[in-house]
Amino acid sequence: MSIGLVAALVSLVGYPVYVLDMLGPGEGGWRKAAFVALRLRGGTRPRLVSWVIWTALQGVIFLGARAGGATDTNWLPVAYFLGCLGVSVVAWRVGDRSPGTFDLVFGGLALLSLLLLVGAREPRAALLLAILTDTLASAPTLWSVLWHPRHESLAGWLSFLAGGLINTLAFPPIEGWTLEIVGYTLVVVVQQGLVVGRLLWARRGGE
Repeated sequence: MSIGLVAALVSLVGYPVYVLDMLGPGEGGWRKAAFVALRLRGGTRPRLVSWVIWTALQGVIFLGARAGGATDTNWLPVAYFLGCLGVSVVAWRVGDRSPGTFDLVFGGLALLSLLLLVGAREPRAALLLAILTDTLASAPTLWSVLWHPRHESLAGWLSFLAGGLINTLAFPPIEGWTLEIVGYTLVVVVQQGLVVGRLLWARRGGE
């Protein structure tokens, strides 16, 4: 099994965990047993604007990276697309749909970048715009994590980060690095690392 595929599978595990942390333990059965076994805390309320934009972008990022020559490392965007889509559907019901000023500003910038992406014909330009849009889309989530760490799932984000880090093992030797092959993964790993770091700090401080 390829490293890229392993990374995708590890990342995919995080999405059901994340959704379970949103839904809570329920009244019993396997759901409650899994909730307890994973030591989840509940109360996860993702910023819907981030997840919707992330979902829309994953197919674009996959196609752009594929056109640029990425192969093994390109399993991860597929996993992110499927996972983000699932989270978005559930978040529509239980997530935080109230658009604050931060959401509107960065959501608007992400939308502008996405519109530019639609008109981009050169694969590298398209990938750059996709990465920019992804980064802008992450801002509401990073802001929420900073002030409301209990609204995010540590177990879910640890799985996302593990998948991203595993995917870096599929990189070619550094002299073979290109934006198409390593750019997306590195940006995502940094974002995931920031979220996990803040959540661990919050747990340590009892937040």
